Amino acid sequence: MISIAQKLARLADLFAGNASSTGLPLSNRNYIVDGNFDQWITPTGIALPAGGTTYLAATMFYFGLGQGGAGIASASAFAAGTEPVGMTSPAYNVAWLNVTTATTGAAPVNGSWGPAFSTTCPFMVQHVESVRTLQGRSSTFSFWARTNSTPYTVSTILVGQNFGTGGSPSAATAQALAVSFPIQTTWQRFSVRVDWPSIVGKTIGTNGNDYIQIGVLLPVGVVFDFVTTQWQLEQTSPQAPAAGLPTAFEYRGIGPELSRVQRYYSEIDVIVGTNIMDATNQKTYSLPQFMRATPNLTGVNLNGASFVPYGVDGIRANANAAAFGGGQVIADARL
Repeated sequence: MISIAQKLARLADLFAGNASSTGLPLSNRNYIVDGNFDQWITPTGIALPAGGTTYLAATMFYFGLGQGGAGIASASAFAAGTEPVGMTSPAYNVAWLNVTTATTGAAPVNGSWGPAFSTTCPFMVQHVESVRTLQGRSSTFSFWARTNSTPYTVSTILVGQNFGTGGSPSAATAQALAVSFPIQTTWQRFSVRVDWPSIVGKTIGTNGNDYIQIGVLLPVGVVFDFVTTQWQLEQTSPQAPAAGLPTAFEYRGIGPELSRVQRYYSEIDVIVGTNIMDATNQKTYSLPQFMRATPNLTGVNLNGASFVPYGVDGIRANANAAAFGGGQVIADARL
């Protein structure tokens, strides 16, 4: 239950429209990309590297198992019409992290902002482009979650500011923010207010790869599964309670959200062969969106052709053989 003062603060945030106000947007509130988990690299379970970290399954989300852990990351679909009351419709997919070998590491100690730490416990986070995002402001981080097995408690949210690389950037900082979220076998929505430090006096790197991170640190020493969807990070009133003031999950639609994803990750169908190359034995393919930065490419040797980035908006094939064929090249500019 929020107080009358907090309700008035929320109304002021939403409807104060002059230049001196702190009015919050009525649309495009959610800084999380693909918080509804509509876009997937693969729909099936993939074994995570033991103790490693990687992007898997959910295209924009970063998974880690921590020290000594083992498990899989999977997409799982909602049965039609089974979204719980309060969840924004439509809900198609959930992310399912199933830890099958307990982590032997330890979670970071909850505390104030300081030098960035590397966690040895399982986690799931998103890197949100630009360390300028939400700097000096308050936000509400919210998500839906449940478990298929024994209930447990999430006690820590990971938040951080990374100033990138290139030049002489300031050191990254992070906070392990204490919460108490009971993950049960039924769906619940959880939320917390996050107060982001100002970056006045900080130096941002010159390589354009600075970001903030937000996510969930998961239990150590036990096996468990974490099923989640509809992640949201939105600016909120600094007068909000410790649980923040979460608004309804903002569903932008599959098409608009795909366009946001393609700024960071695209899969491009290509055809190569001497008869379709230009006079210099090359062919350029446009990317569906200008990417965040020049992407890394995989699938770069295909039917005698090698592929290289062509700026932030294309890739170029250099054919070295007469073979004709097609395939797929992945362009990856995720943070």
